[in-house]
Amino acid sequence: MRRVAAYIYKKAGRWKQSIALSKKDNLYKDAMETASQSGERELAEELLVYFIDQGKKECFASCLFVCYDLIRVDVALEHAWMHNMIDFAFPYLLQFIREYTGKVDELVKHKIESQNEVMAKEQEEKEVIAQQNMYAQLLPALPAPPMPGMGGGFAPPPMGGGLGMPPMPPFGMPMGSSY
Repeated sequence: MRRVAAYIYKKAGRWKQSIALSKKDNLYKDAMETASQSGERELAEELLVYFIDQGKKECFASCLFVCYDLIRVDVALEHAWMHNMIDFAFPYLLQFIREYTGKVDELVKHKIESQNEVMAKEQEEKEVIAQQNMYAQLLPALPAPPMPGMGGGFAPPPMGGGLGMPPMPPFGMPMGSSY
């Protein structure tokens, strides 16, 4: 009858009451499942401490796996070390290390892929610039544009006199003589 009450508490979201009833009736599996479904880290860690206090090493190991996502690794290892239960926490530790290294490997892979994409984009930009420079070399050579303030470079002198001056004589003729 109390198991039904624990189940009703669990369905109603009254996690603590459900776990307390399950512990009183030695229904440890139900208590672990309730703690896991609650999603509350404190409840899972309290249940872990309960199993340590009761000396239930197998339940301690089982709780580590059932509530895997809720129990922090440092808490699990500290309790296991303090109460000589390292052997029971070791499978949990191995699973955690495997999951952690998998995440790190995935992050490294993602970083390498993003670096390769950046390098490919830079290489593509360099190729575009090189191609533009190649087309620029194929254009006919044009005179350089005049420097600012120079008035457009050297122009031939005007043939007629400007500003009341006499016209310039042709080349080879002395100044002042007429033709």
